[in-house]
Amino acid sequence: MATNSRILDTNVLINANGDQSPQTSAECKMACLKLLMSAMASDYQIVIDGGKDPDGSHILTEYRHKLSDAGGGFGEMFLRWLLQNWQNLMLVPITPMGDSYDEFPQDKRLKNFDPRDHKWIATAKCCHMYNDIQPDVIQSADYKWETYAPIFTEHGVNIVFVCPNPATKGI
Repeated sequence: MATNSRILDTNVLINANGDQSPQTSAECKMACLKLLMSAMASDYQIVIDGGKDPDGSHILTEYRHKLSDAGGGFGEMFLRWLLQNWQNLMLVPITPMGDSYDEFPQDKRLKNFDPRDHKWIATAKCCHMYNDIQPDVIQSADYKWETYAPIFTEHGVNIVFVCPNPATKGI
């Protein structure tokens, strides 16, 4: 049984696959792999947007787009597991509004935050509104989020980085 809930950014799955980008260290890949294995062991519940139909989820659409569910990496294996284990998911409805979502914080300091990433924050906010649960949004190596993390915290959304930023490592 899940003891807490988390929202996993797509880069967690990609890095668990063994992404070769320079900012993805072996330690980062291992941390992402362990995080996915922990989800599959029901140590926590995965939260995604959507309803009863998996095609209605913006998060699953991105997972599918970035990963091939016929592939052989651990990220793909996790995606297949996720699609076969709906009972382990918490689904929350988010409301598209232009290139964002109604649930995304209306804060001028967030105007340059990538609209493609609004779904993660909107899902966290919506989960809290409907379920009184505040899942962490898990980020691996997209360090542009670091600038915005304190602002999201002000809006009740906690961003957790599982991989240290190599640019600030050792400071």
